[in-house]
Amino acid sequence: MDEERFSTILNTLYFQRKKDGIKNDFGKTLIFGGSLPYPNAPLIAASSSLLSGNGFTALGVPEKIYPIVASRAEETIIYELSLAPEDLVYTKENLTRIFSSYPSILFGNGIKDDENNLLLLKEILSSYHGNLILDATGLTLYGKLTEEERKNHACSFLLLTPHLGEARRLFSLTQGSRDPKDYEEIAKGFAKKYNVHILLKSVSSLYITPEGKSFESSYEPTPSLGRAGSGDGLAGYIAGLFAYATKLFAPDEIVLFADQFLHSLAHFAETKQGAGSLDIRSVESYFVPFLLSYRKESVC
Repeated sequence: MDEERFSTILNTLYFQRKKDGIKNDFGKTLIFGGSLPYPNAPLIAASSSLLSGNGFTALGVPEKIYPIVASRAEETIIYELSLAPEDLVYTKENLTRIFSSYPSILFGNGIKDDENNLLLLKEILSSYHGNLILDATGLTLYGKLTEEERKNHACSFLLLTPHLGEARRLFSLTQGSRDPKDYEEIAKGFAKKYNVHILLKSVSSLYITPEGKSFESSYEPTPSLGRAGSGDGLAGYIAGLFAYATKLFAPDEIVLFADQFLHSLAHFAETKQGAGSLDIRSVESYFVPFLLSYRKESVC
């Protein structure tokens, strides 16, 4: 994304908001994630989602980690979900009610790879008509679907966000390079076949659309994002934007902006603190100073 377009979107999202706006004007994001080994993954995603400027972010987590998440989360709503088929929360009626409230859903961060979560993903894909982002274990579960289940999804926009190791598994490759460009052609075929958008994540990123378009990232490498949790943060930030920014910009632009924004934020943080001691939480702590510096540079 060129600098002028990036600046336009940033200023629109953060500095030109309606003065009389309320939370419903900026949409809601729902994140399904978490397990006993990874209770913090959905929390990281939710923290980044809240930076997007959406109305609020909610979490759906397994009941075993509900006390952990509830004690740490800043979110407005936390659904206590056991993910068991007999749980009444997972009736079609209740899921439909939940789905109708959220223009954006993120699925998979830290979630357990099991049959119950696979059934939940199938229900989301067949019934949810909003913007869906699949990340982490959500991609593993997506890989277990039949071709028909993948092709017949109901989502208005479906984004897969694999790092290159996940991409190799998704595309059934036995080996591969660390350059996203080497995955471009197979990713284009996959995106077209299943009507999905793909953001290949590495030191640089490559974004693929079902129409066969591809967009390379242009930001500087940010070593601080080469750590656990960074993918959760990026997926959460994208999900947060998709709760409301589609009223203002094309979906493809939102993905490209989100990817560039988080890396630009990380680069800014690295100039202040160095890369060796930073993780995604540390990067996020520079959010307000980055916005203010960017606004100052834009005005000048």
